[in-house]
Amino acid sequence: NSISIYMDEDLLNQRANDDGYVMSYMYLISTLAGGAVCLLLIVFCFDIAVRSVKLGFLRMIAPIPIVSRVDPKKGKEVFDKWVKVCISTYLDLFIRLLAIYFAIFVITQMIDLRFVDAVTGLETEVNAFVKVFIILGALLFAKQLPKLIEDLTGLKMSGKFTLNPLKK
Repeated sequence: NSISIYMDEDLLNQRANDDGYVMSYMYLISTLAGGAVCLLLIVFCFDIAVRSVKLGFLRMIAPIPIVSRVDPKKGKEVFDKWVKVCISTYLDLFIRLLAIYFAIFVITQMIDLRFVDAVTGLETEVNAFVKVFIILGALLFAKQLPKLIEDLTGLKMSGKFTLNPLKK
């Protein structure tokens, strides 16, 4: 819950038996992994923001399709289109939020992850690389979940979930 225990001066300067520090920082790997996680989170933020604004706009113009029901020729068609777009945008937004919360759940469960050695039966600490790959995998799965739900249910989601935030 707090990183203050890692900032303790004694822990940062503590030496191991092989004359190295107990804690080490791998610049290349952590920078690449942090950059990938930041890019995914920025893409998530853009997608959710766009869909939230779209829902707000659909709510703002709601009187127009409702009043257009008075017209017997095109009123029902306009109203039905508006309802379809509202439902699609609403489901799209909350499926993406569900995907992000599921990824966060997986990541928080992974913090205390331990493996049991098949030979000795003893618990061992999980390698840091495994944890990084699980975090990136959970976020990439959250990115793919709306497409998976679209394929399984047939619901048409709006917008592509690309990693390039400039295409947004």
